[in-house]
Amino acid sequence: MWGTRRDPEIMAILKIPDTNLAPPRDRVLASLEPDQLASTKHHFPRCSLNRPQVFLLWSLRIYLLLMIFVVIYQMWLGAR
Repeated sequence: MWGTRRDPEIMAILKIPDTNLAPPRDRVLASLEPDQLASTKHHFPRCSLNRPQVFLLWSLRIYLLLMIFVVIYQMWLGAR
């Protein structure tokens, strides 16, 4: 397909400047704002949960699995 491969000989004949001199990672890092760089962000440690919070999260996981089963069962019944 045209434009996907940059042949240096063709570019020299057509006098097209090569704008891909820098590696892709350097070009991306140069275009980012300072606060978008991962190295400048502050990472927060994982918080510890108490028993009611853990119970709530596990009950939501189980509820989600049950609802997925109900939806699949209803789709199966509708397809019959």
